[in-house]
Amino acid sequence: MPALFNSAACFDDVRAGTQYYTNGYCVGNILIQISAVIALIYISFLFVWHMNQKGWSQCKSWARVKTWILVLLLIFEFIVVIRYTFNMYKLPIYEFLITFGFMVG
Repeated sequence: MPALFNSAACFDDVRAGTQYYTNGYCVGNILIQISAVIALIYISFLFVWHMNQKGWSQCKSWARVKTWILVLLLIFEFIVVIRYTFNMYKLPIYEFLITFGFMVG
């Protein structure tokens, strides 16, 4: 049964001797995952602060460029966190996440 989490699957591939998988590669993926989680939390707080200043229910707030930059950053970081947390390389949704992430980011 394949591993649910990407880090476990990566180290399984290292133990199996799969080409291009090394311990450094797997540790790098974990560092990217941790930094993406930190960035997602930071951007979430920044978005909430921004919307509290401008008003959640005002249409002008949602029409501002700064608001949409923060929304797109939230979506992008969420996709990165999902990609680096769960093992989805062989699923069709993975290609969609990569494509959508490139369009957003």
